[in-house]
Amino acid sequence: MIKPKLSFRIEDDKIIKRTEIGNLNGECSHVFQGTNEREIEQADLAKTWAVTNLKSKRRPIYESNGKKPLRLADFFCGCGGLSLGVTNSLNAVGIDVHYSIACDISKDSLDVYNANFSPDCLIHENAANLVRRKGLGTTSGIIENNLDQIELSPEICDHEGKIDVFVAGPPCEGNSNLNNKTRRIDARNNHYVTAVMIAVKLRAEIIIVENVQTVTKAKQNVVEHSKVILQQAGYSIENIEYTLKAEKFNVAQKRVRHFVIAVKNKPYSNSIDFNGLVGSQINTIDVIKDLVGRPPTNIMDLFSVLSAENKRRIDFLFKNDLYDLPDSERPFCHREKEHTYPSVYGRLFPNQPAFTITTGFQSPGRGRYIHPTVPRGLTPREGARLQSFPDYFKWRTPLCRTTKNSITRLIGDAVPPNLGETAMSIALASCKNLQ
Repeated sequence: MIKPKLSFRIEDDKIIKRTEIGNLNGECSHVFQGTNEREIEQADLAKTWAVTNLKSKRRPIYESNGKKPLRLADFFCGCGGLSLGVTNSLNAVGIDVHYSIACDISKDSLDVYNANFSPDCLIHENAANLVRRKGLGTTSGIIENNLDQIELSPEICDHEGKIDVFVAGPPCEGNSNLNNKTRRIDARNNHYVTAVMIAVKLRAEIIIVENVQTVTKAKQNVVEHSKVILQQAGYSIENIEYTLKAEKFNVAQKRVRHFVIAVKNKPYSNSIDFNGLVGSQINTIDVIKDLVGRPPTNIMDLFSVLSAENKRRIDFLFKNDLYDLPDSERPFCHREKEHTYPSVYGRLFPNQPAFTITTGFQSPGRGRYIHPTVPRGLTPREGARLQSFPDYFKWRTPLCRTTKNSITRLIGDAVPPNLGETAMSIALASCKNLQ
């Protein structure tokens, strides 16, 4: 069995990451402006690479193997966290990427995606409307077992057989533990199956679908239903589910995600041993310390204007050197009965990974989102780094005038790129045709 592995070293003014996945291997580098010490432990080098990459204004330098690029389709693409992770994984072993399709219902998502990847085809549409049952129009979320009765809409049918890697991060709100209304039976859960149907109809060699870890408990049984569809289409479904913890893969955040990683003609029935991809723990302060005191001249460096009451709560935490706000200082609704959310109005622990970054990370009333060392909330750039988005990722350009609120939403909804990179490396280790 192939065991993907990462190693790191410093040469002259460069820090270099080497990736080995069976017969695939390659190196990426960044200019390194840190210590000149060469006797750094390997774990520290992994952490140094991750932090250097986050702070970089340029993508890592890599050498292409000169082969035909792999063609990528990203559905429910958001801002492109999965695409960035896939790109980093493929580039790390010398493989170029051709961005074929990006589909999302949000125009802001597509604008940011386009600014970073410039795909051939941008589709501003609900993906469910791109799958049709023959003679009956769109499926509108109806789960369909008979693949022969399914056809793709004109927007994407020309891409059948022309996609190598298909990735998707369908809406997870219906499966989230934070959803107290329609949890597990939310109609949005069917988007998971829609993504898999589109992927198999496009005949992608590799399919990666990401969601919250509780997706396996959805009442619609979407994961098992998707595995049936994959098996019918010729994909191996043995050991294709992976639960990945972001904090193990150079993400300064505690975030657990479920991945289905399906490969055609998979030569191994066992799960891939990905321990060689595990990095050392990166803490909150490691990735945002240098941003303290940065002038708020850029929309990415603006923290939210807080109410007088929230300012008072933050000042109380810092004055008393606390990280959890006592109930006596909380809103009345928190004081009148026992609650189970001590992290709300909490201060980030500097020497731990952050808790899950959500779309509300700029509000202290939405979670543990108060800066660990200065009395304020987080900026969009700090949230992006905690999600493992490097500074070279473009959130706004002269042609992409994304608002601050939209950027915050896109960051919170995104798949951490480093998790996407890990998932793609697992896929490469499973893919006989690319070895």
